[in-house]
Amino acid sequence: MLEQLASLSIRRPLALIALVPVVFFTCFSFFRFRSLSSVFELTDRHSGVKFFCKKSFRALALSCFICAYAGISWGSRTVPVQKRGCAVSFVFDISYSMMAKDEGGRTRLEAASEYAEALLDRMEGLSVSVVLAKGDGVLAVPLTDDFSAARSLIHTLHPSLMTAKGSSPGKGLEVAVSSFPSQSSEAPYIWLFTDGEETDAALASALAKAVSSGISVSIIGFGSDDGTDVLAGGAGEAVHSSLRSESLSGLSASLPLKGYVSYVRAAETSSAAGLLKALKLSGNASEERLSYEVQGVERYNFFLWLGIILLVCSYVFGELSLSAQKKSLAALLGFSAVCLSLTGCSGSFPDRMQLLSGSLEWNRKEYPDATADFLSVLDSARDRGDGVTEQYALFDLATTYLVQGENEAARERFEELSGELSDDVRFALLYNLGILAHRNGNYVLAADFFKQALLIDGSSVDAKVNLELSLVDEGGHSGEGAVQPVMESRHEGALENAVYSIIRDQEEGQWKNMRKEETVSDAQDY
Repeated sequence: MLEQLASLSIRRPLALIALVPVVFFTCFSFFRFRSLSSVFELTDRHSGVKFFCKKSFRALALSCFICAYAGISWGSRTVPVQKRGCAVSFVFDISYSMMAKDEGGRTRLEAASEYAEALLDRMEGLSVSVVLAKGDGVLAVPLTDDFSAARSLIHTLHPSLMTAKGSSPGKGLEVAVSSFPSQSSEAPYIWLFTDGEETDAALASALAKAVSSGISVSIIGFGSDDGTDVLAGGAGEAVHSSLRSESLSGLSASLPLKGYVSYVRAAETSSAAGLLKALKLSGNASEERLSYEVQGVERYNFFLWLGIILLVCSYVFGELSLSAQKKSLAALLGFSAVCLSLTGCSGSFPDRMQLLSGSLEWNRKEYPDATADFLSVLDSARDRGDGVTEQYALFDLATTYLVQGENEAARERFEELSGELSDDVRFALLYNLGILAHRNGNYVLAADFFKQALLIDGSSVDAKVNLELSLVDEGGHSGEGAVQPVMESRHEGALENAVYSIIRDQEEGQWKNMRKEETVSDAQDY
């Protein structure tokens, strides 16, 4: 419970100011009622109780609605997110303790430089950035796939590169977390090169922030357990410095989510191989992989339903007679029991609601959130053996990849679709496969897919226009930049179709009729 309260956050904190007038007017109503009761000698106790219940429940209901709008959240959950490729941020602790010569005659910083350069030699196809940490953190090389800038900086690592005093690998870690784009399709990793010495004890909180952002952190320790003397600040009094292995290895155990933070000593055998293995570099560096992001659990529905219940209670206890109250309470309890039984009798019900939520997010172009919803439903459906829900989740996920330009990932998901599909899904599947073939320049195959789609729904103008463009424009530009994959259910009516239907994107964003005629200007181009 304390951990959940510690993760309390409010998206719109200013909205809570509205609670002040609610409390004020409620208290004023009680004071006013008491004054009138004394003046007019109202001694009906039942009337006073009804008034108190009505005002109290309505004030609490209004407060719940305000809290729902404020976006209060507590607790955390892991959300699966599909990623393609990796991005690694190198964080170098360049404080003066890293100048201690206990790495086989080299300084710790020199050993870290050589270690990092050896890793770079085996990371072709990835994106990297470099962060320097001393008393503060600074992004020296932003995220890039050109390793030349990173190599040149790594060769010149020295405490004199920064003027900030002290040692704070935690601040460098915070800079590395913010260096990753918020909606990148690459899985983020941070490699921290340090001896564990710090003057501000900020490393633990920085690691927690990285984990909450879904970033894996590997701490590579340099130095020896016995340690050696090093000049404080590069001059003056000598102080003893050693590798803080015990504290660094204990940091991962203190975090609520395991597996995101690891510690390894650079001197250990195969330590570098373990880091590279975590990136799955044994295969394609840009292959698709499943990552997890930690998100707060927003309590919008909790406050909304609680407010509705309190509002109903204000009417039951504040307006009705005693006999009517008993009947209303019985009906309310029965309705609550039915709702609980409906939501608990089958695991497919919440999955359907999550599919609908993902579809709405897809329509709002919130593709990362939609992808997370579809992946969650896909995992749940497979665990339960629900083949129907699995097919819908696969289709929605593939279409989300397609609209983001991740063609290979979309093709792989489309190929997983099998079994009996409804005409709506079969039409949209063939239509999207036609778009995918057209993007890959296979116009003959694209035309064949559009023909098959028209056999299912011959009234689709989109498919007819795209078929003709594929037939007559084999060597020309097809306007693929305007392509929007279909996520639409053609026939509405049944509850299942309503739940699983996907909302169409804006009509002007579709591929149809978007091919512009090429014109040649006679004016000279200066």
